[in-house]
Amino acid sequence: MPKSGWMVASHDGESVALDLALTPTLIEAGNVREVIRFIQERRKSDGFEISDRIKVRWNTDPAIVLAISSAASHISDEVLALEFTHDPSIPAEDNDLAISAILEKA
Repeated sequence: MPKSGWMVASHDGESVALDLALTPTLIEAGNVREVIRFIQERRKSDGFEISDRIKVRWNTDPAIVLAISSAASHISDEVLALEFTHDPSIPAEDNDLAISAILEKA
């Protein structure tokens, strides 16, 4: 019987154990990934071309602003943003991260 928070599977004499605990680092990485996905979907819905460079102004729940700000360079690279600016005046949208973004062609 595995310890709580672990998943164990066996097949043909081989076993694998996974630690299923969500650490703050994993949660932060997941939030950053969700921000990238959100902006990529917004790029598509706003009609940007795949190669278009953009400027992004964004806002979200204060609890995750630091995580997103810390990953700004990575996020910018992923979404082709020449500018990635936190703008607290933008109202939050109704989504999982309460993130909102305004995209402009650079």
